[in-house]
Amino acid sequence: MSDRSSSKLNDYALVIDWETTGLNAEIHLGIEIAAAVVDRMSWKVLEVFQTYVFFDKDRYVWEDAAEKVHGISQVFLAGEGIAQEEARSEFVRFIRKYWTITDPVLQVSHNVPFDRGFTEQLLGGHEAAVKEITWYHYYLDTAQIGLALCGNAKSDVVFAEINRSKKRGYHSAVEDVHSCVYILQTVKEAWREYQLSR
Repeated sequence: MSDRSSSKLNDYALVIDWETTGLNAEIHLGIEIAAAVVDRMSWKVLEVFQTYVFFDKDRYVWEDAAEKVHGISQVFLAGEGIAQEEARSEFVRFIRKYWTITDPVLQVSHNVPFDRGFTEQLLGGHEAAVKEITWYHYYLDTAQIGLALCGNAKSDVVFAEINRSKKRGYHSAVEDVHSCVYILQTVKEAWREYQLSR
């Protein structure tokens, strides 16, 4: 994807999370995407996008270990998933409400490289993705925040520690997007309290 670091950010950030059939976007498929547009100053969620993607067994590999993480089955996707091309069109329409092709997009994720890789996959690969989205040269990764604050980058640990949530069951892209947002809201509030105490 394009990276025009000289461009100015607008008022929004894009929080993205994927559930997938494995860890490698070259051979595995992103089967659920959730994305939230948030206000960059307040971290308030403005709009959420979510969809499932039909699994094409002729093009991608299915790992049973991945299904144990998110609980999404091939049978479920056969009924609820949409074609990758349709998911691509819906996602592009969603982001185009807030960013033009040349507006830099500030990405927020828990493990940005992972989610960016599957986002590029959805958009048709790196070269095709450049025509649809321009990433800002910085990003916010809640895995790194977790490593700094909790000593652990794993989402199960970070979300439980910072969000004070109970032990997670199956991973959900929508829930994980909201967990990322909550972490940033918490950090923002801690910074505000620190500023007031000085």
